[in-house]
Amino acid sequence: MKTFFSFFFFLSLSIQAIGKLQIETSRYYYYRRTFDPSNLILGGNMGMNFVKQGYQLYVSPTIGYRFTNSFHMGTNLSYVFYQQKFDYTNSRTLEQETYRYRASHYSSSLWMRYFLLRPFFLHTEPGVNFYKVFDTPDFKYNHTTGELEEQTLRIAIPSLLVGAGFAIPLGESAALVIYGMYDVVQNPQSPYFGLPIIRGGFAFGMF
Repeated sequence: MKTFFSFFFFLSLSIQAIGKLQIETSRYYYYRRTFDPSNLILGGNMGMNFVKQGYQLYVSPTIGYRFTNSFHMGTNLSYVFYQQKFDYTNSRTLEQETYRYRASHYSSSLWMRYFLLRPFFLHTEPGVNFYKVFDTPDFKYNHTTGELEEQTLRIAIPSLLVGAGFAIPLGESAALVIYGMYDVVQNPQSPYFGLPIIRGGFAFGMF
C-alpha cells in the first residue's frame, strides 16, 4: 500500500512538472511569435498633377509590417480625384460652352519590399484599380439641349508593378522613400499603360 501511494505521489509530481513545462513552452512560443507593434510601418503619399485645363489629386495611405530587417510587406489604398474642362460647340445653339468632367478612382494593392543592400530595395506590388472610363470613345450630345454629355462606366483594371528604390533615414524611425516602377501587365485602359511610375513619400517604422 505504501508503495502504491509513493508511486501515485511521484506520478502526480511528474504530471505537474510536465504540465508546467508545457505551459512555459507555450508561453515561450507565444511571446516569440506574437505581434510586435514596433514593427508596424505607417506612411503614404499625396500629391497633385496638372493636365490641360484640369488637375488630378491623389492620396495613398499605406500600412505594413517589418517581418525582418530585409523583408517588409503591407497594403496600399489610393483615392484619385480627376477634373478636366472640355470646350465644345453646342449642337443646337452653336455657342461655345465648357463641360467639366469629374471622376473618382480607387485602388488597392499588396506590396512587398526586399532590401538587398540598405538603403536600396526591390519592390513588387500587385493590385486592382477601379476606374471610371468612357463607354464610347467620344462624348455625345443631348438631342434636346445640344449640350455635351458623358457615357461612362466603372471597370476593374489589374496591375503588377515591379521596380526598385531607396529609403533615406530621417531620425530614429522615419524615412523618405523614393522608388520607380513599371506595370508589367500593360492593360491599355490602365492608368500605368506605357508610363514609368515614380513615387515618393514618408514612412515610419522602416528601421
